[in-house]
Amino acid sequence: MVKSKKNNALDVTQNPDKKYNLFKFILIAINAIAIYIILRMELKGGSLKNFNESMQILSHNIIWLLLGIAVLVVRILSDTISYMILIKETTGEWRFALALKIGLIGKYGDGVTPMATGGQPFQIYFLYKYNVELATAASIPLTRITVKVLAYDMVMLFFFIFFPQDGSNVVKILAYVGLALNLLLPVAIFIFTFFPNLAKKLTEVGLKLGYKLKLIKDIEKERAYWTKKVDDMLSSIKYFVTHPSIFFSVFALSAVDILCLASIPYFVNRAFGGNSYSWLFITVSTMYVTCSSLLAPTPGTAGAAEASFYAIFSKIIVGGMVFYGLITWRIISFYSYMLIGIVLLIYESFFRKKAAIDLKDIQKGRITNKMRVEEKPNETAEVS
Repeated sequence: MVKSKKNNALDVTQNPDKKYNLFKFILIAINAIAIYIILRMELKGGSLKNFNESMQILSHNIIWLLLGIAVLVVRILSDTISYMILIKETTGEWRFALALKIGLIGKYGDGVTPMATGGQPFQIYFLYKYNVELATAASIPLTRITVKVLAYDMVMLFFFIFFPQDGSNVVKILAYVGLALNLLLPVAIFIFTFFPNLAKKLTEVGLKLGYKLKLIKDIEKERAYWTKKVDDMLSSIKYFVTHPSIFFSVFALSAVDILCLASIPYFVNRAFGGNSYSWLFITVSTMYVTCSSLLAPTPGTAGAAEASFYAIFSKIIVGGMVFYGLITWRIISFYSYMLIGIVLLIYESFFRKKAAIDLKDIQKGRITNKMRVEEKPNETAEVS
């Protein structure tokens, strides 16, 4: 639990995983339903290949599956390096292990929240737990998601314009809409960053709402606290996006990220014996799937991702293999993050206590958040 000292501020440093049990149930249910429907369609059409035969084909092409997993590792590393750069700029240390955790827990958070957009609260919690100051802990994930979404959209828009591919027109139209809507978040963050008065007005609205809902007792104290936090956070984001070396480094790594994500189905297709389509065709087709599924209000875009994949790839992965290809694609690109996230949360909850983290940081000469609280009593105090 998070404890406060002389402060009634809204608690933003509690482990957010406890809040998303319903979303996790919905995620499991929708994924199960989507997979069941696609399986029934394949069985009804009589096109599903025997499982043993499919595994024999896979065993003969295992190198392609391993390459697909290697691409996933490259994606994880590109995300990790992005966070390392942002952490280095704010704390003066590279902190590879923390950057890796933040990247992985962010993907887990995206997977259990609607429209795959909820990883930031998880990341803020863990950054704060590892003694990154609260405003900085908020600015790092927001900066990352802003630049990442811009890179994702610019890369996909480039391929949609210059290398359009055949496929389901419905999915393609949804992809264009999803691409446009996906830009709303970075645009909003840019507006708040460069027009701070608007951000302050929204902060004031939030404080007044919290006061009316009895979540805040002393609005004057909270106004001073949150105004400073918002100013600090926006200053950090502005610093990142106005320094070309930082911005373009994270942008380039984000471009690698989306290219890796979109490339995985190519290796899955080759693993199941397909060789009729080029890397470019399958990668751009996957981008259509990625963008169109963004419109789904389900945790981790569950259901929509499977449906879009089936609509596009049922004509690409042939020979009764599309169902197995879909499952393999989701295991590599989605369920792997869910499994890693669960393991990481269990490890952090039972084996990485806050007191031990603080002791280790003190030994390394770092300032803990508890020390900051003692210097400024109105700050949030402890995370367990």
